[in-house]
Amino acid sequence: MTRPEGTATMPNTATDIEAEIARLKQRDSPEGRLSRYANGRVHYFVSRQILTLVGAAMLAIAAGPVTGLLALGIALLGEGVDCLFLRGLPARLQRGASLRRQRRIAKVTGAFQALTIATCILLTWSTAAPGNATFFFYAFLTGAALNGGLTMSYQRALGMIKLTVYAVTGLAILCLDLITSPALQPRHGYDAIGLLMMSYMTYSFVDFVNRSHRKARSQQGDLLSEQRRLNQVSLRLAEAQREAQTLSLVALHAHDNVILTKLDGTITWVNAAFTATTGYTAQEAMGQTLPGLLNGPETCVETGLELRDAALAGRAHRATILNYAKDGRKIWVETYLVPVPVTEGEEPVVISIERDVTKDYLNAKELKQASEKAEAASVAKSEFLATMSHEIRTPMNGVIGMADLLHDTELNPEQQHYCDTIRTSAAGLLTIINDILDFSRLDAGQMELSNTPFDLPACLTSATEILRPQAQAKSLALTLNLAPDLPQWTLGDDGRLRQILVNLLGNAVKFTTQGEVTVTASFAPEPKGAGTLTIAVADTGIGISPEAATRVFNQFEQADGAITRRFGGTGLGLAISRRLARAMGGDITLRSQPEKGSCFTLTTRLTPTKAPARAAQSPANGLHITPGLRVLVAEDNRTNQMLIKGLLKDQPVSLSFVENGEDAVVQTALTGPDLVFMDISMPKMDGLQATRAIRAHNLPQPVIVALTANAFAADKAACLDAGMDDFLSKPVRKPELLQKMIGIAPRPTAA
Repeated sequence: MTRPEGTATMPNTATDIEAEIARLKQRDSPEGRLSRYANGRVHYFVSRQILTLVGAAMLAIAAGPVTGLLALGIALLGEGVDCLFLRGLPARLQRGASLRRQRRIAKVTGAFQALTIATCILLTWSTAAPGNATFFFYAFLTGAALNGGLTMSYQRALGMIKLTVYAVTGLAILCLDLITSPALQPRHGYDAIGLLMMSYMTYSFVDFVNRSHRKARSQQGDLLSEQRRLNQVSLRLAEAQREAQTLSLVALHAHDNVILTKLDGTITWVNAAFTATTGYTAQEAMGQTLPGLLNGPETCVETGLELRDAALAGRAHRATILNYAKDGRKIWVETYLVPVPVTEGEEPVVISIERDVTKDYLNAKELKQASEKAEAASVAKSEFLATMSHEIRTPMNGVIGMADLLHDTELNPEQQHYCDTIRTSAAGLLTIINDILDFSRLDAGQMELSNTPFDLPACLTSATEILRPQAQAKSLALTLNLAPDLPQWTLGDDGRLRQILVNLLGNAVKFTTQGEVTVTASFAPEPKGAGTLTIAVADTGIGISPEAATRVFNQFEQADGAITRRFGGTGLGLAISRRLARAMGGDITLRSQPEKGSCFTLTTRLTPTKAPARAAQSPANGLHITPGLRVLVAEDNRTNQMLIKGLLKDQPVSLSFVENGEDAVVQTALTGPDLVFMDISMPKMDGLQATRAIRAHNLPQPVIVALTANAFAADKAACLDAGMDDFLSKPVRKPELLQKMIGIAPRPTAA
């Protein structure tokens, strides 16, 4: 017999459950079943021998002591051989012995044990008188078969071997009895029927036991699996409970408002922050609808509908909405609405997390208003500068133009001095106007820089030569030092570079009473082609204190008030120059000591390039107007008309004048001029409208050049968009006026 399966107490902890499942798997493995079979056989060795002793004693009584002792010895021999092998089998398997080999040997010893029992049964049948021991050996055979059949739960092949041995033994006895009997007797039939009945009972019992064993094993495994599942569910429930408890504490003590509502907005729970924000207690809020409790006259209806639709659709939604507190205060809240998924049968829940953003909203509103005011101020400033430019440049056009015309007449020395003073003063005033306009362009980000080839040494030389007369008048040495490796042709804006250098040189000459002004230029190339131009302008002038040096680049500031009164100036030149330098990829820095002079260092980015193709040379005087050119001037200012007439009096052109845009359109249609100088600001119809009207006529089109006191880039763009061909800002100088007329050929007149 083998050891029966006991009923173990079901484990409770996850560790115990997993350990028990692992133990069951190990027990049901091939190694486990073989070890359990061996342990059972060894464990029940003594109890099995009680039946062996009883059988031997009965055989001794029936057949004699010798036969009984012989049967006992044979039975003990089989049991001993089998148990001696099985006793050490589990240990051998644990040490790594071959399962297949151990199983094969166990089959051999088991079969030997079954054969010894079969031998004892045959001995009993052969020594007893016919019919005297039939029941005994059948009972003995049945017991042995039952014991062998139980082995099938652990080692099916071995159990089948034992059952086969016992079945063959029974059939052999029955056949021998039939052969040795002189005649067929009734007991032979009873013996056959008895053998069949005992075989059937043995089969039924063994089958029942094995099925019960398998069922119990399966049920135990199922119970453990279910216990594991229940344990996992319990752990998840405990974790969910802890998480829910943690979340409830977070929501309860959160600084933001946390509100639980139904789909229709009915409040079911609020936290303490909600009460602190709105003034409504939890008792006052619960049962009320969220819109009904917090919305007011100025609450956005569309935003409220968006929140409601999101809740009904089961989707998250974020919005900012105006609420009203219990005391009537307006509260701007940013709300984040999150519908919570629920299982079938549960009531839907909506979580709303609200944050009071009233301060942020008011700050943003004030910032927007301030931005609108700043934008309006910027527009007003631009309009003021445009108006100032027009209103100042218009009379300046007359002053400078008439002074130029007067300068070309025969004057005595005193008159010539007066005329030069007028021209110098007007030029100074125009410089101030241009500085203000340049600063305005830079401040608005509207300064446009060109990128054209120019002769770098020639540009630096021309800027230096502009200031040489002033330096000579003060007996100052003005020196230009150009590095030998300075590239001749570069890409950049030579006009702005010249403007910066003239400003720096002008300041150096202005603030230096004795000594010298030195300009040093060098170039540091880079591998990718571009490089850095460095220009140092050093003087031996009054210098600047460290405190004042931090302010000289600020707009409308100079070193101090005394310098302003002594030397004059707007304080815009350096501010404009530094902004231009930075726009060109560089900067301007300052080193200075009071009474020892200053050194301004300009850096800018330039790209060396090849010399451009030479343009066709103009005549010797540089200006050539085609004779017979018909010019129409649309200008409402009589002084400006007189100025243009004076500037062109020695030119081979035919001049005519109109004083408004309507007349300009009519005259263009009637006389067909080759060139129209068009003022922008005129009565009845301005220059832009007049240009569009002229371009709309199906007539030979003249060249139209804007002649205006407006000097902003936007004004030039507006003129070109209206259909004009070029742009000339006031005050008008004769070379610039003639330059716009070069190359225009008169159209033939109708015969």
